[in-house]
Amino acid sequence: MLSSEYATYLSGRCVEIKMLPLSFREFLYFHDFEIKESKSVLGGTRKQAVDKNGEHYELREIFDAYMRFGGMPGIADVGLDQEKAMMLLEGIYATVIGI
Repeated sequence: MLSSEYATYLSGRCVEIKMLPLSFREFLYFHDFEIKESKSVLGGTRKQAVDKNGEHYELREIFDAYMRFGGMPGIADVGLDQEKAMMLLEGIYATVIGI
């Protein structure tokens, strides 16, 4: 929503809160992922994301989710459930664009 629209909703009072999208590192933190390094067979290292249940994910897979859902902090409330996340994002889009 535009800053000027807040005044209408707040009955003459205007409070502006600036919020930036989450960085990828913040996205990982919000969804309880931890980055772990492991040795590869060829002697190098590789990074994987590990969730709070100990499940391992390729970092690229988590980055794809970040790109799909964006860095909207509200996504942390609904998790990575695609249906719920898309409903939230559609609501945000409708509010901002006004459709």
